[in-house]
Amino acid sequence: MTTYTLPPYKPPVFAPHEQADDQSANDATPPGLLAPGVELIIGGLDRANPGSALDDARRIVNEYNAAHPEQLLPPLKLRPASTNQTPLDYVYVHLDPHLDKIPRPDILQDTMLRLVEAYRDRGQWVKWKISKGLDKSRQAPSPPRTRTPRSC
Repeated sequence: MTTYTLPPYKPPVFAPHEQADDQSANDATPPGLLAPGVELIIGGLDRANPGSALDDARRIVNEYNAAHPEQLLPPLKLRPASTNQTPLDYVYVHLDPHLDKIPRPDILQDTMLRLVEAYRDRGQWVKWKISKGLDKSRQAPSPPRTRTPRSC
């Protein structure tokens, strides 16, 4: 089995219009712009029971690595999105702690792009986790409150 080798740092491009400058691309140390704890979300997973999404995500990572032995994903830590036994269809993903001593959003971005390419047709999706707590980007907004006029 092939092991994962940590690549040199490459500044991530968070939006298609952003371009990494040549000087920072040659720098071996990532800039301190992002804090440790950068995570991804893998969604569109099975949610039949509270552990289904985690099992499905593990299957996807293992399946990807088996199909691409020359280009393995980095060692990843998968964790359930909820600890209260609510079945959700997504999990959080971050780099294994031995790779995460210095923030490496470039590695997570590469992981995200490879998984998106491999699984987009199957209904799974991968995106950046942008806030603490549950995935707020998929929550329906509350209806606006209507005020009842007070009588004088």
